[in-house]
Amino acid sequence: MNSGTLKILMLEDNKNDAELIQEQLRLNFQEELVFEIIEDEVNFLKCLDVFKPDIILCDYILPFFDAIKALEIAVQIAPLTPFIIVTGAITDEAAAESVKNGAWDYVVKERLNRLPRAIKNSLKLKVEKEKTQKAQQEIFELKNLYQTIFENTGTATIIFDENGTIFLANKKFEILSGYKRHEIENKLKWMVFVDEQDLNKMLTYHKNRRVGEGEAPNQYEFTFISKDKTKKNILLTVDVIKETGNSVASLLDITEIKKNQLELIEAKEKADEGSRLKSSFLANVSHELRTPLNAIIGFSSLMNNGMSLDRVVQLATLINSSGSHLLEIIDSLICISKLQARMEMFDPKSFKINDVFDVIDAKIEEKADQYPHKEIKFFKKVDSQLLNTSIFSDKNKIINVVDKFIVNAIVYSQTLKIEYGAKIEDNSVIFYVKDEGIGIHKSMQDLIFQPFRQVDELCITKETGGIGLGLAICKETANLISGEVFVESEPGIGSTFFLKLSIGKK
Repeated sequence: MNSGTLKILMLEDNKNDAELIQEQLRLNFQEELVFEIIEDEVNFLKCLDVFKPDIILCDYILPFFDAIKALEIAVQIAPLTPFIIVTGAITDEAAAESVKNGAWDYVVKERLNRLPRAIKNSLKLKVEKEKTQKAQQEIFELKNLYQTIFENTGTATIIFDENGTIFLANKKFEILSGYKRHEIENKLKWMVFVDEQDLNKMLTYHKNRRVGEGEAPNQYEFTFISKDKTKKNILLTVDVIKETGNSVASLLDITEIKKNQLELIEAKEKADEGSRLKSSFLANVSHELRTPLNAIIGFSSLMNNGMSLDRVVQLATLINSSGSHLLEIIDSLICISKLQARMEMFDPKSFKINDVFDVIDAKIEEKADQYPHKEIKFFKKVDSQLLNTSIFSDKNKIINVVDKFIVNAIVYSQTLKIEYGAKIEDNSVIFYVKDEGIGIHKSMQDLIFQPFRQVDELCITKETGGIGLGLAICKETANLISGEVFVESEPGIGSTFFLKLSIGKK
C-alpha cells in the first residue's frame, strides 16, 4: 500500500451494491481509495498482476465466477493480500468453507458498517504476518545479527540461555507477559510462563534440541501464563542459535484464532445437528402423515352400498377425525414456514385480557371431548387487576400460543390438573399454563423451542406423537409480536410455559 493510497479490488456484479460499498468505505477512510471492479476470472488474474490490490473484496456468488475459486487463485498468487467475502447472505457452512479456504473475514451486505473495521483489522493482520515472515527469515539468514532485528520481529520474542534464564525480551513480550523488561531479563526463566500441563513436554523438547536427539519440534502450541494468571494460546517458534549456548523463541498469541476455530467447529456441529434433525423430521413427519392418510384410505375403502347407515356414519366420523388431524399437521408445517420466512402478518389492536380467556375457555371445553381418556381438571387464575386491562397486540396470535401451551400440557399429563391464567409483572403481562406432567430436563429447555425438537426424541410414542413444531411456532409467534416465551420445569414434577408481553397502548 502506497502512503495515503489504498487500492481495493472488488469482485461484484451488482452495480448498486458496488456503489454502496464504495460510499461506505469513503466515509471511513482518510486515504485515497482506488477501486477496480470486475466480475470474471480473466480480469481478476490481470488485476492481481497489474493493479496489485492492497485488499480484495469478493461477492460469494458471481455469474461467471465465485469466491471459492477466487480464493484459490489469490492464495497462490497473493497470499498476503487480505481477501474478504462481502455477500448478501452466507450460511454457517459456507462461512466455514470460506475461512478454511483462506478468506480473512466475511461481511454480510446488510451490515456493511462492519466492512471498514474488517478491512482495517485485515490490514493490521497483514502487517503482522509480513513482520513475522520477515523476522523469521532474518533470524535464519542473519544469525549473527539477531540483536539488530530483535525488536522488529512483530511478535513477542525472547532469547534465553541453556538453563532457561531469559536475558533478552522485547516490548511485545512485555505486553504478552504483563511484566516489565527489568523484571524479566536475567531474573525469570521461560518455565514460569508455561502452564503445568505443558511444562514437562517443553522441558523434554528443550533438552533434546540442545543435544540433537529425540523429538524436538521447532514450532508448536502451548498454554502461556501471564503475570495476572491469564491463560493464552501461543504458537511458539523456537530454535538454538548456532555457535552459542542460547536459544531464540518467538511467541504469537493465537487465542482469538483458536476461539474462531472453536466457533467454526461449533458451526459445523450445528450443521451436522441440523442434518440429523432433518432426517429425524422426515422420518417422523412421514409417520405422522401416513397415520391419518391410512385411516382415510382404509375406512373409505370399507364403505359400500350394502353397509348400514349407522356403520357409514361411524366410518365417516373416523375419516373426518383423521382428516382433521392431517389438516393440523399440514397447517403446522405451513405456519412455521411462514413465520420463519417473515410472511406471517402481525395485526395489532387494542383488546381486553378477558377477550383472550373467553376464547381459551371455549377451546378447553372442546378439548375435553378430544381427549376423553385424560382425567384432567382445568383451573383458571387471572390477576384481578388484569380483568379489565387492555393491551395493544395481536389477540389471535396470543390465543394461538396459549392454546398450544394447553395442548402441550394435555399431551404430557396423564391425570391431576392444569392451571392457566395471566399475571402482571412490572409493565408486562404474562400468560402461563402450568401442568403436573413428566417435566423437562434443564438441558432440553432451550432445545424444545427449536423446530422438530421434542422432550423425548428417541421414543416418540403414539401418546406423545407429533412432529415437534408446536413450541417452535410459539417462539416464532412470540418474536413476531415482540414477546418472549420461556419455560420453568422439573422432571417428574411438571412444567410451566410462559408468554411475556409488554403492556402497550395504541
